[in-house]
Amino acid sequence: MRLPSKEQLIYWSSIWYDAHFSKQSIHVIGYPKTGTNWVCNLLSAYYDIPVLESWNENTPILSKRIFHLHRFYQLDKIKNRAIYVLRDGRDAIVSRYFMVLRVKREANQRIKIRFEKFCGQEMREANVKELMPAFIKFFFLEENSGSINYAKHIVIAKKANLFSIKYEDLLQEKEATFVKCLQFLEGGANKIDRSKVKKAIELNDFKKLKNKKKQNDAVFLRKGVAGDWKNYFTQEAMETFHALAGDELILAGYEENENWTKTESRI
Repeated sequence: MRLPSKEQLIYWSSIWYDAHFSKQSIHVIGYPKTGTNWVCNLLSAYYDIPVLESWNENTPILSKRIFHLHRFYQLDKIKNRAIYVLRDGRDAIVSRYFMVLRVKREANQRIKIRFEKFCGQEMREANVKELMPAFIKFFFLEENSGSINYAKHIVIAKKANLFSIKYEDLLQEKEATFVKCLQFLEGGANKIDRSKVKKAIELNDFKKLKNKKKQNDAVFLRKGVAGDWKNYFTQEAMETFHALAGDELILAGYEENENWTKTESRI
Protein backbone atom coordinates (compact mmCIF):
# COMPACT_ATOMS: atom_id res chain seq x y z
CA MET A 1 0.00 0.00 0.00
CA ARG A 2 1.31 3.43 -0.98
CA LEU A 3 1.68 5.74 2.04
CA PRO A 4 0.40 9.34 1.78
CA SER A 5 3.05 11.73 0.54
CA LYS A 6 4.09 14.82 2.45
CA GLU A 7 2.17 16.86 -0.10
CA GLN A 8 -1.02 14.86 0.52
CA LEU A 9 -0.65 15.12 4.30
CA ILE A 10 -0.28 18.90 4.14
CA TYR A 11 -3.15 19.19 1.67
CA TRP A 12 -5.71 17.13 3.58
CA SER A 13 -4.73 18.31 7.06
CA SER A 14 -5.06 21.93 5.91
CA ILE A 15 -8.54 21.24 4.52
CA TRP A 16 -9.51 19.31 7.67
CA TYR A 17 -8.44 22.20 9.91
CA ASP A 18 -10.43 24.70 7.88
CA ALA A 19 -13.56 22.53 7.76
CA HIS A 20 -13.58 21.90 11.50
CA PHE A 21 -11.96 24.94 13.09
CA SER A 22 -11.01 27.87 10.86
CA LYS A 23 -14.14 27.84 8.68
CA GLN A 24 -12.97 30.71 6.49
CA SER A 25 -11.45 29.28 3.32
CA ILE A 26 -13.19 28.84 -0.04
CA HIS A 27 -13.51 25.32 -1.47
CA VAL A 28 -13.66 24.84 -5.25
CA ILE A 29 -14.78 21.32 -6.17
CA GLY A 30 -15.07 19.59 -9.52
CA TYR A 31 -14.16 16.56 -11.57
CA PRO A 32 -10.64 16.87 -13.05
CA LYS A 33 -10.35 19.06 -16.16
CA THR A 34 -13.62 20.90 -15.56
CA GLY A 35 -12.18 24.39 -15.06
CA THR A 36 -11.56 24.26 -11.32
CA ASN A 37 -8.07 25.73 -11.68
CA TRP A 38 -9.52 28.71 -13.54
CA VAL A 39 -12.15 29.35 -10.86
CA CYS A 40 -9.54 29.01 -8.09
CA ASN A 41 -7.32 31.58 -9.76
CA LEU A 42 -10.20 34.00 -10.36
CA LEU A 43 -11.16 33.83 -6.70
CA SER A 44 -7.55 34.16 -5.62
CA ALA A 45 -7.13 37.31 -7.72
CA TYR A 46 -10.39 38.85 -6.48
CA TYR A 47 -9.87 38.18 -2.78
CA ASP A 48 -6.06 38.39 -2.86
CA ILE A 49 -5.88 35.00 -1.15
CA PRO A 50 -3.45 32.31 -2.34
CA VAL A 51 -4.55 28.97 -3.71
CA LEU A 52 -3.13 26.21 -1.53
CA GLU A 53 -0.08 24.69 -3.22
CA SER A 54 0.78 21.91 -0.83
CA TRP A 55 3.89 20.98 -2.81
CA ASN A 56 5.38 24.37 -1.87
CA GLU A 57 4.57 24.12 1.86
CA ASN A 58 6.45 22.49 4.73
CA THR A 59 3.63 22.43 7.28
CA PRO A 60 -0.19 22.44 7.23
CA ILE A 61 -1.75 25.81 6.42
CA LEU A 62 -4.01 27.34 9.05
CA SER A 63 -4.80 30.67 7.39
CA LYS A 64 -7.44 31.48 4.76
CA ARG A 65 -6.87 29.83 1.38
CA ILE A 66 -8.57 28.80 -1.81
CA PHE A 67 -8.78 25.00 -1.70
CA HIS A 68 -8.90 23.03 -4.94
CA LEU A 69 -10.63 19.64 -4.60
CA HIS A 70 -11.55 16.81 -6.94
CA ARG A 71 -13.01 14.74 -4.11
CA PHE A 72 -15.87 15.56 -1.78
CA TYR A 73 -15.08 16.30 1.84
CA GLN A 74 -17.30 17.20 4.82
CA LEU A 75 -19.88 18.95 2.65
CA ASP A 76 -22.09 19.70 5.63
CA LYS A 77 -19.27 21.80 7.10
CA ILE A 78 -18.10 23.64 3.98
CA LYS A 79 -21.26 23.88 1.86
CA ASN A 80 -21.73 27.63 2.38
CA ARG A 81 -18.15 28.19 1.15
CA ALA A 82 -18.07 25.60 -1.63
CA ILE A 83 -18.38 26.21 -5.38
CA TYR A 84 -18.95 23.22 -7.65
CA VAL A 85 -17.72 23.51 -11.25
CA LEU A 86 -19.55 21.50 -13.90
CA ARG A 87 -18.28 20.70 -17.37
CA ASP A 88 -19.40 18.40 -20.14
CA GLY A 89 -17.74 15.13 -19.17
CA ARG A 90 -16.97 14.31 -22.78
CA ASP A 91 -14.79 17.41 -23.06
CA ALA A 92 -13.24 16.67 -19.67
CA ILE A 93 -12.19 13.16 -20.68
CA VAL A 94 -10.61 14.40 -23.93
CA SER A 95 -8.69 17.07 -22.03
CA ARG A 96 -7.57 14.42 -19.57
CA TYR A 97 -6.20 12.24 -22.36
CA PHE A 98 -3.95 15.02 -23.61
CA MET A 99 -2.92 16.04 -20.11
CA VAL A 100 -1.80 12.49 -19.27
CA LEU A 101 0.09 12.34 -22.54
CA ARG A 102 1.73 15.78 -22.52
CA VAL A 103 2.34 16.78 -18.90
CA LYS A 104 5.35 14.82 -17.68
CA ARG A 105 4.48 14.66 -14.01
CA GLU A 106 5.00 11.49 -12.00
CA ALA A 107 1.26 11.01 -11.39
CA ASN A 108 0.52 11.27 -15.11
CA GLN A 109 3.31 8.88 -15.98
CA ARG A 110 1.85 6.30 -13.59
CA ILE A 111 -1.60 6.74 -15.15
CA LYS A 112 -0.14 6.40 -18.64
CA ILE A 113 1.57 3.13 -17.71
CA ARG A 114 -1.61 1.74 -16.15
CA PHE A 115 -3.74 2.74 -19.13
CA GLU A 116 -1.36 1.23 -21.67
CA LYS A 117 -1.43 -2.00 -19.70
CA PHE A 118 -5.23 -1.78 -19.59
CA CYS A 119 -5.68 -1.29 -23.35
CA GLY A 120 -2.58 -3.13 -24.59
CA GLN A 121 -1.43 -0.26 -26.81
CA GLU A 122 0.94 2.69 -26.65
CA MET A 123 -0.77 5.96 -25.84
CA ARG A 124 0.00 8.53 -28.58
CA GLU A 125 -1.59 11.66 -29.98
CA ALA A 126 -1.96 9.96 -33.35
CA ASN A 127 -4.28 7.26 -31.97
CA VAL A 128 -6.45 9.34 -29.62
CA LYS A 129 -9.66 8.53 -31.51
CA GLU A 130 -8.79 4.85 -31.65
CA LEU A 131 -8.05 4.66 -27.91
CA MET A 132 -10.79 6.98 -26.65
CA PRO A 133 -13.37 4.21 -25.98
CA ALA A 134 -10.81 2.33 -23.86
CA PHE A 135 -9.73 5.56 -22.16
CA ILE A 136 -13.33 6.27 -21.19
CA LYS A 137 -13.74 2.77 -19.75
CA PHE A 138 -10.43 3.07 -17.92
CA PHE A 139 -11.41 6.28 -16.11
CA PHE A 140 -14.88 5.06 -15.26
CA LEU A 141 -14.07 1.51 -14.21
CA GLU A 142 -10.38 1.30 -13.26
CA GLU A 143 -8.67 4.61 -12.47
CA ASN A 144 -9.65 6.45 -9.29
CA SER A 145 -6.35 7.79 -7.99
CA GLY A 146 -7.39 11.42 -8.48
CA SER A 147 -11.16 11.28 -8.18
CA ILE A 148 -14.27 9.17 -8.30
CA ASN A 149 -15.65 8.85 -11.81
CA TYR A 150 -17.57 11.58 -13.63
CA ALA A 151 -21.01 10.00 -13.23
CA LYS A 152 -20.65 9.57 -9.44
CA HIS A 153 -19.27 13.11 -9.21
CA ILE A 154 -22.37 14.60 -10.83
CA VAL A 155 -24.78 12.55 -8.72
CA ILE A 156 -23.13 13.48 -5.42
CA ALA A 157 -23.00 17.18 -6.29
CA LYS A 158 -26.65 17.21 -7.30
CA LYS A 159 -27.79 15.33 -4.21
CA ALA A 160 -25.81 17.68 -1.99
CA ASN A 161 -27.41 20.66 -3.78
CA LEU A 162 -24.06 22.42 -4.03
CA PHE A 163 -23.88 25.90 -5.50
CA SER A 164 -22.76 25.22 -9.08
CA ILE A 165 -21.54 26.99 -12.17
CA LYS A 166 -20.85 25.58 -15.61
CA TYR A 167 -17.47 25.88 -17.28
CA GLU A 168 -19.27 26.61 -20.53
CA ASP A 169 -21.10 29.57 -18.95
CA LEU A 170 -17.80 30.92 -17.67
CA LEU A 171 -16.43 30.73 -21.21
CA GLN A 172 -19.40 32.57 -22.70
CA GLU A 173 -20.22 35.03 -19.92
CA LYS A 174 -17.15 35.40 -17.75
CA GLU A 175 -18.17 38.41 -15.69
CA ALA A 176 -21.79 37.41 -15.09
CA THR A 177 -20.86 33.86 -14.12
CA PHE A 178 -18.01 34.90 -11.85
CA VAL A 179 -20.23 37.50 -10.17
CA LYS A 180 -22.73 34.72 -9.36
CA CYS A 181 -19.94 32.93 -7.46
CA LEU A 182 -19.11 36.08 -5.51
CA GLN A 183 -22.76 36.81 -4.73
CA PHE A 184 -23.09 33.32 -3.32
CA LEU A 185 -20.00 33.75 -1.16
CA GLU A 186 -20.82 37.30 -0.07
CA GLY A 187 -24.56 36.89 0.36
CA GLY A 188 -25.62 39.64 -2.02
CA ALA A 189 -24.88 41.72 -5.11
CA ASN A 190 -24.27 44.98 -3.26
CA LYS A 191 -21.00 43.67 -1.80
CA ILE A 192 -19.33 42.95 -5.15
CA ASP A 193 -16.50 45.20 -6.34
CA ARG A 194 -16.96 45.25 -10.12
CA SER A 195 -13.56 46.78 -10.78
CA LYS A 196 -11.91 43.90 -8.94
CA VAL A 197 -14.05 41.45 -10.91
CA LYS A 198 -12.83 42.88 -14.20
CA LYS A 199 -9.22 42.88 -13.02
CA ALA A 200 -9.42 39.24 -11.86
CA ILE A 201 -10.86 38.19 -15.22
CA GLU A 202 -8.23 40.13 -17.14
CA LEU A 203 -5.41 38.60 -15.10
CA ASN A 204 -6.74 35.11 -15.77
CA ASP A 205 -7.66 35.44 -19.42
CA PHE A 206 -7.07 32.04 -21.02
CA LYS A 207 -5.20 33.37 -24.03
CA LYS A 208 -2.81 35.35 -21.85
CA LEU A 209 -2.13 32.37 -19.63
CA LYS A 210 -1.67 30.15 -22.65
CA ASN A 211 0.90 32.50 -24.15
CA LYS A 212 3.05 32.72 -21.04
CA LYS A 213 6.41 31.09 -21.67
CA LYS A 214 6.89 30.02 -18.07
CA GLN A 215 3.92 28.07 -16.85
CA ASN A 216 3.34 25.85 -13.84
CA ASP A 217 3.46 22.29 -15.17
CA ALA A 218 0.74 21.34 -12.69
CA VAL A 219 -1.76 23.43 -14.68
CA PHE A 220 -2.41 22.11 -18.18
CA LEU A 221 -3.95 24.54 -20.64
CA ARG A 222 -4.85 23.15 -24.07
CA LYS A 223 -7.78 24.73 -25.94
CA GLY A 224 -10.24 26.03 -23.37
CA VAL A 225 -13.27 25.45 -25.60
CA ALA A 226 -16.60 23.66 -25.37
CA GLY A 227 -17.66 20.81 -27.64
CA ASP A 228 -14.15 19.69 -28.61
CA TRP A 229 -15.13 16.10 -27.81
CA LYS A 230 -16.86 15.90 -31.20
CA ASN A 231 -13.43 15.98 -32.85
CA TYR A 232 -12.24 12.88 -30.97
CA PHE A 233 -15.29 10.72 -30.24
CA THR A 234 -16.02 7.88 -32.64
CA GLN A 235 -19.40 6.19 -32.63
CA GLU A 236 -17.94 3.59 -30.28
CA ALA A 237 -16.69 6.29 -27.91
CA MET A 238 -20.13 7.94 -27.86
CA GLU A 239 -21.84 4.66 -27.08
CA THR A 240 -19.27 3.86 -24.39
CA PHE A 241 -19.70 7.22 -22.67
CA HIS A 242 -23.46 6.98 -22.97
CA ALA A 243 -23.47 3.55 -21.33
CA LEU A 244 -21.40 4.81 -18.39
CA ALA A 245 -22.71 8.35 -17.92
CA GLY A 246 -25.58 9.01 -20.31
CA ASP A 247 -28.08 9.64 -17.52
CA GLU A 248 -25.65 11.97 -15.78
CA LEU A 249 -25.16 14.05 -18.94
CA ILE A 250 -28.91 14.62 -18.92
CA LEU A 251 -28.92 15.27 -15.15
CA ALA A 252 -26.20 17.89 -15.59
CA GLY A 253 -28.08 19.52 -18.46
CA TYR A 254 -25.67 18.68 -21.28
CA GLU A 255 -28.16 16.59 -23.21
CA GLU A 256 -31.95 16.55 -23.30
CA ASN A 257 -32.26 12.87 -24.14
CA GLU A 258 -30.35 9.84 -25.40
CA ASN A 259 -30.42 10.82 -29.08
CA TRP A 260 -27.00 12.51 -29.00
CA THR A 261 -25.33 9.21 -29.83
CA LYS A 262 -27.17 9.01 -33.16
CA THR A 263 -25.15 10.36 -36.06
CA GLU A 264 -28.13 12.07 -37.69
CA SER A 265 -28.82 14.07 -34.51
CA ARG A 266 -25.41 15.73 -34.79
CA ILE A 267 -25.71 16.83 -38.41
